[in-house]
Amino acid sequence: MADPSTPFNWAPLESDPEIFTKYFQRVGMSEQFAFQEVFGLDPDLIAMVPQPVQGLVLVFERLQEKKPEVENKGEAKFFMAQTPILDNACGLIASLHVLGNKRDSVAITEGSPLETLFTNMAKVETPAEKATILENFHG
Repeated sequence: MADPSTPFNWAPLESDPEIFTKYFQRVGMSEQFAFQEVFGLDPDLIAMVPQPVQGLVLVFERLQEKKPEVENKGEAKFFMAQTPILDNACGLIASLHVLGNKRDSVAITEGSPLETLFTNMAKVETPAEKATILENFHG
């Protein structure tokens, strides 16, 4: 558990499922869950992924600089913005979207940094406000 007086560091993560798994388990995701590499979206390749799947994080290069839309246009329960301060944390934010939208099926340790973060974010409405909470989070 992190010392509450020490700022918490949501570092950018290398696109490696083992690193994501260890990191998110360390900050509160249940050890029953893990990130897996997906080699393509063809049915044969998807069949190689351990089941059940809780979410999919796609990594792709940003092709042009433009202001992103930050409204939830779907059925997501949890949605936050990616701000310039969090620009290098795209994998982290995508993973938070998965975990935040699967709170009913992905266990998060009580009192953990993840649980505290989601509790704080539940108190605000907009994607931008949620991003501000992540920017200033101290665990």
